[in-house]
Amino acid sequence: MFIRKRQIQEMQGAIDRHNDIIDAQSRRIQRLQEYSDDILSGETFNSPYSGNRYIALDQAIQAIDKKYNCEADWGCQQTANIIDFRAAMIAGEGLKIASDDKKMMDFVDQMIDENNLDYEGIQDNTIDGEIEGRFLMILSWDIVKKMVIATPISWLETKYTVTTNPLDRKEFETVWWLDANGGRIEHQAPFFVYKKFGGRQSKPNQAIPKLNRCLTQVENIDQAFRDLREINRLFAGPTPTFECNSPEAAADMNDALQNKNWRIKKAIAVHGQFRMVGPDMAGVDALEKEIVRLACFISGSTGYPLQFLLPDYLSNRSTAENIMESAVAHTAREREVWLGFYRELIEKSMDLAQSNNPKLSIKYDPDLVKVTLPKITTEQWSRLTTFWLPAVRDGQVRRELFLSQIPGIDAQAEISAMEAEDEEQQQKIVAELENELNKKDDEMNNGGNNADPRGKNPNFGRRSAGEDKKGKGKT
Repeated sequence: MFIRKRQIQEMQGAIDRHNDIIDAQSRRIQRLQEYSDDILSGETFNSPYSGNRYIALDQAIQAIDKKYNCEADWGCQQTANIIDFRAAMIAGEGLKIASDDKKMMDFVDQMIDENNLDYEGIQDNTIDGEIEGRFLMILSWDIVKKMVIATPISWLETKYTVTTNPLDRKEFETVWWLDANGGRIEHQAPFFVYKKFGGRQSKPNQAIPKLNRCLTQVENIDQAFRDLREINRLFAGPTPTFECNSPEAAADMNDALQNKNWRIKKAIAVHGQFRMVGPDMAGVDALEKEIVRLACFISGSTGYPLQFLLPDYLSNRSTAENIMESAVAHTAREREVWLGFYRELIEKSMDLAQSNNPKLSIKYDPDLVKVTLPKITTEQWSRLTTFWLPAVRDGQVRRELFLSQIPGIDAQAEISAMEAEDEEQQQKIVAELENELNKKDDEMNNGGNNADPRGKNPNFGRRSAGEDKKGKGKT
């Protein structure tokens, strides 16, 4: 009876194991079927491996923010460097405003000063846009200051949502979010300015930061750098090893060395073979190749110069001189979007000021205000020095045309300033000549026993003011 019960238990165990095998094969077949269906449909299958750790957009933006603020485990240095570099390339020399209308320029200058939109403010706004992939400013009217107040709103803090005109996705109608108590805060157009820097235009609330496209690779390259550092640390500290013929001899050697403070470069006598053991360096070549591949991917995705990630590439002079070309190309779209943002900001600020000041004697016209983000590149500098400068020196082109080619320069304002300086300098020279002539006159009147060298001609040695200016003009 006992034997029969044991046999039944063994058979039951065999059946259970067989069922487990069948279940495992069924799950494997199901996964293969899912993989094949996903591949045929062009979708990403549910694999334990993923090339993108941040599929959710809000998770990616939070990760970028933490890395930029050095609150993450990996990729902090690379993230901060890439964002700061791109922000500097986009902001250029800061916001430049020009207009021939003095009253409009006074209003724009006051608005910029009041809202900290100088170079520092422009840089901060660009950094926020790079982190969140979008930027929002709420406009309001300050009754006391009689000025427009532009307040930046963070998407990470509010998770705001914009709504658009169904017939025009680029026309934003409202923006709203929930406060800490769950209350709805909503602003209607035109009391806000919103731009996004990534994603499809049909999805206004899906703004993908540029760094999101390579965030996983940024973490991987930081980990690879750390792995290489650990290998170098271990390679620099090999372990002294004594090979003995028997376990007894090895035990005797350990006992003999236990009380000795031996260091490298000191003599030692042993009764076994001695050698220094370090890590196998065979995997270093693969690690270095991985770093190069990751650096190329990050540089190609963000425009961050490859030479900044791999300084050895700076040894090539022709390569080093062109490191900014990719950065200029990768930030060209963002620069245009930011220009559109600030033009819209100035236009809506003028409308808001006009509606709150009906007694204004001037009607603001944003079309008369020129907004630029000047930045001079190597190509522009070369063109200025090799073509425009010789042409203006030889008189082949006018100074106005030459000055208009320099980014950030208001050609008309410069010409007016130069003419004013020339006129002031001419008047100064004429005044100095007249003073000198009058001084010589006084010396001649008071010298030589009060003799009058002019004789009976009181105008001897004196020039008229007209003759002085005429002579000066010839000079």
